[in-house]
Amino acid sequence: ARFAMADRGGGAMAGKQTASPVDDARAAALLRMDTDSESDAGGDAVGGGDAPQVQQEQGGGVDAATADRLVILRDHISAYPQSYEAHHEYVELLRKAAGTAHDDEEAGQLWVLLSGARESFAKEFPLSEALWLEWVEDCEKRGEERAIGSLLERAVGDYPTPALWKRRMEHERKQGRSAAEVRAIAEAAVRSCGADVANGAVLWEEFADFEKEALGRLEGDADREDQRERVRGIYKRALGLPMVGLKCLHQGFLAFEGLGEESPSSPLSQTLEVSLDELESRETYEDGLSKSDNSQDATLEVFQKYLKYENKYGDPGRVVSLFQRLVCRFPCHDPCWDAFGKYVENQMQDKEFARETYLRAVRNCPWSPQLWARALATSEGPECRPSQEELLNTSLSNALLVQSLTQQSALDLLLVRADALRRAARMEELRQFFRFAWDKLCTLFPDYRDDTFQLARYWARMESPEVATKMWQEMAGRYGSTCPVWLAWVDFELHHGGPASVKAARAIFQKAHSKCSEIAAKWRAFEGEYGSAESAAQAYRKTSLINFSLMAAEAPRQVEAEVPKPTKRKKPATKKPAKKPAKKRAKVDAAAAAEVLPEKGDSEVCTLFVKNLPFDMEQQSLTDLLGGEEAVKECRIVMGWGGKSKGFAYVDCTSEAALQKALEKNGTEVSGRKLFVARSKPPSKVKAPQRRPPNSSGMLVPRHVKYTRRSRVANK
Repeated sequence: ARFAMADRGGGAMAGKQTASPVDDARAAALLRMDTDSESDAGGDAVGGGDAPQVQQEQGGGVDAATADRLVILRDHISAYPQSYEAHHEYVELLRKAAGTAHDDEEAGQLWVLLSGARESFAKEFPLSEALWLEWVEDCEKRGEERAIGSLLERAVGDYPTPALWKRRMEHERKQGRSAAEVRAIAEAAVRSCGADVANGAVLWEEFADFEKEALGRLEGDADREDQRERVRGIYKRALGLPMVGLKCLHQGFLAFEGLGEESPSSPLSQTLEVSLDELESRETYEDGLSKSDNSQDATLEVFQKYLKYENKYGDPGRVVSLFQRLVCRFPCHDPCWDAFGKYVENQMQDKEFARETYLRAVRNCPWSPQLWARALATSEGPECRPSQEELLNTSLSNALLVQSLTQQSALDLLLVRADALRRAARMEELRQFFRFAWDKLCTLFPDYRDDTFQLARYWARMESPEVATKMWQEMAGRYGSTCPVWLAWVDFELHHGGPASVKAARAIFQKAHSKCSEIAAKWRAFEGEYGSAESAAQAYRKTSLINFSLMAAEAPRQVEAEVPKPTKRKKPATKKPAKKPAKKRAKVDAAAAAEVLPEKGDSEVCTLFVKNLPFDMEQQSLTDLLGGEEAVKECRIVMGWGGKSKGFAYVDCTSEAALQKALEKNGTEVSGRKLFVARSKPPSKVKAPQRRPPNSSGMLVPRHVKYTRRSRVANK
């Protein structure tokens, strides 16, 4: 906030690249001022009206656009410390500016800013091999030899590559360390990367050169002979590994022993041949990894095949070395770290090495809950307490600031930390953490909603029954319109509610059974498992009608989605014959037609015909099904003999919209019968009953009269 520069009208935060001369001077002053000397820099900025002219006359320094961009980046990093691109660009711009400084004073000020930027970068992220080597190179130019040793030690912790280990061994030899200290560093180097097929030979060569140099400083014959055996042992170990550059190592061994290159009496010739044969079997994989035009997926596939081969035919050291190459090649690919950690933890069963691996993994992939869980699990114990405290208090909290973090990943990270606190029996901190976790999720995701209520269940289980009940009541008040909160509350009561859990669960069901059909079905299943016959019958009575209406509302959408509408074929255009005059139809008694047909008028347009009804269905139930009193004007179920339903009805709707909505109930299953709902289309005129053609005597016989010879005689 100190470098926000609000008086610039937001130009810096908007990415502005040009500014007025006064603003340029102010940006340059902010760039050069120390974080504890704001007043001095402000005075220079305000009173330095001719500062840009002085800077331009002297030449060099930082131009206005670069200074403005640096201020923008510093503001951005202070607000979002987990922005890798901002850190990287900030360091690159400062390094470029320091290289073009016009005097030592300005170069010193820029070096202080550059060192601070690099420290902030290294605190948030593991730096790459190139960034560490640039840092070491800049320290050498500045003559800061004391800082190089600690930098290289941190570098091999982040990226244990052969180049960084070799650089560290060279530096320790130049600093005049004791032979034991340099030997320990060399052993760590070959143990970490000595089996690297591509570049491991450089470490063995550096190790052998150091031991040969130590041999030249010895005077006693016994000591010299022991040292010569140590050098032979290094060459023997190196030539037993399949690596590129074995022939050069063998030539160095022959020169050490005073033998010629074509000497057949080399004691390590057979070892060299075996290693070269093994190297030949790995050339295919090495060629695949060395291709620069390979995609990431293709390279990962080569690594996978290579790891399977080494695991089958090689030793664990070679597998670990290959895993080191893999994670250095793809440091932000969390499946690589997961596979590496599992191999070290399960195959090698080295807890200390596994802890170091997982700590490196979460620094490279802070968004992975699985890696955090294993890092915390391997860091537990009295001997690992400091690292666990650091993870709980610093690193895991910073992981929540990752911009690409999803809602589920953030929840999983918080649950991982809650697990660690619970295992440590720090219950008061755990309760405070639950409040922090809830506020954090709501802050990071304003529309946060968890249908599984994992955090709420975990939290309630750690509280007393009274507090847990209040928590669930608050949750139900906030999310009571959805089913998951009620089902989660019931599940909690049944598993953690104690002796009165069944009674509490029944009370929840009685309160929420009208929310959705799922809760109603769960209540009936609950009473069947825990309740008596009376309670089961009560649950069925209270949920049957509700279940019926909800299922009726849900079914048409499913039927409409599953069954596509058939397309109508157009008939070919033909000449229509002339219309014949309509025949006169006999009149039918209006009273007889009124028993079957609906009343004429406006209701004819908004009338539904419903058939295949259950015979015990009442008019009120049908009205509720089709939209209630607001949508249904009148409902008439046609009755037969004895007042029993005939299974069909006519329903007058209040409007066309209500009728269209009621048509969606077509296909709804009620009591095992699928309803047929359609618009009623009565004929404009009632058809007269058809008669049989006249008989031989010319008499018309009604259709319903059975014609016999006796009836014909009677008619006569």
